[in-house]
Amino acid sequence: MSKDTAVSLWRPLDVVKVPKDVRAIEQLAPYAKQLAPREVKQIIKAFEDGSFEMGSVFAWQKTMSGLKRKLGALGMDFIGEMLDRKDVTVGSNPQQILTDYDALRLAEELGFFPSSHTLRLRHAMEVIAHFANPPDDADDDGMTFEEATGALRTCIQTVLGHGETEAALEFASFRKKLETQDFQSGDPEVDTLASSPYFFQRTTLRVLLSVIKTAQGAQLEHVLANLNTFLPAIWDGLLHPDRQSVGSCYAEVHAEGKQTAAAGVRASLLKVKGFDYVPELLRSRTFIEAAQRVLDAHEGWDNFRSEYAPMVALASLGTSIPLHALPRCMTAILSVALGNHWGTSWTASPIAKQMLSRLPPDRWVYYLNECLPADDVVLGKLTDKGIAERFVSLVADCSLAELVPRIQRVAKLVESAASGSSPGVVAAATNIFNKLRAA
Repeated sequence: MSKDTAVSLWRPLDVVKVPKDVRAIEQLAPYAKQLAPREVKQIIKAFEDGSFEMGSVFAWQKTMSGLKRKLGALGMDFIGEMLDRKDVTVGSNPQQILTDYDALRLAEELGFFPSSHTLRLRHAMEVIAHFANPPDDADDDGMTFEEATGALRTCIQTVLGHGETEAALEFASFRKKLETQDFQSGDPEVDTLASSPYFFQRTTLRVLLSVIKTAQGAQLEHVLANLNTFLPAIWDGLLHPDRQSVGSCYAEVHAEGKQTAAAGVRASLLKVKGFDYVPELLRSRTFIEAAQRVLDAHEGWDNFRSEYAPMVALASLGTSIPLHALPRCMTAILSVALGNHWGTSWTASPIAKQMLSRLPPDRWVYYLNECLPADDVVLGKLTDKGIAERFVSLVADCSLAELVPRIQRVAKLVESAASGSSPGVVAAATNIFNKLRAA
């Protein structure tokens, strides 16, 4: 595999070209190649009848079903590793396991779509979810024709207009090579990965760790050899949560008595002097699983009502969050505290804010320095002006202005919030978010 080939594995899909002058629903809907003719007719009829919410929800469900199906083609064990979900196995059904938000985030990390179209998909999801389950204070006008056709156009351009998601097939091919051949230090593929955007490095690492946990024989030998080659090449640039994932992998295979796998991961950790990242697993796992339930509720359709119970459960585990569990817990707690484009949960958000206010300064420093630069969930939220305003209040309530992160871009984010500048927060968060996805 040449360097050019390695780069092309991550090339976004070409979006389906829909002429800008195509606005009539009977002209737009037939571009959805993944839909059966009768399904296209159903959408057209719903729009013609003024049932924009019903037609949009149907199109969105078909869009997410197609996207989740293509993500499942990468291997559900890999998807589970990407999401840090122990409940996801090879036989898991992606339609049942993946939330819509999970699917969008994974598609973005794997380069399925250009970033602008991922942004449009997120906006379409928020608009459709808002009108499908309107809050009590919503007006009675409902979804407009323009909002509905805009969401449908985005669904067609990204998913419904494609016969196949070639990016998934290309990545599956790349993953296969990691399992069937040994790369050597100095190979162009290793140098390419070392200079690639961070999420490429993280994805490759998670592929290797995922396979190590289940592979046997020659397949296991290949992935262990490749971990030993690729890990030193990217270790210095890895943030702590991803370093900890290697330590967690070692602890897991060691506890299960998988001697060959444990010895191979141990050799890689020794090579990078990484044994500080082998965790006390059980307590951390309890916090991580509780945080995942909070995120599942937050990313669901009726999140303002469903966040409360899992948030209470997470808070009940105690105020001292294990360091290994802190990245996932902070993502969950901040997601609830900051809310989404439409607001926050009146019942769950105060609990999240209370947990954040009691977080020791050293834990905040760790999160800001080692976790936030790779926390695409929180960073994505902070690019929204309304959410940025809530972050300004959070920084004041938690006295974060007194902290000085060592990473300049994060320091600028905190500084903007401390000065009350929500536009500054949006700009700084966008800068960090783009840095995560650019070389």
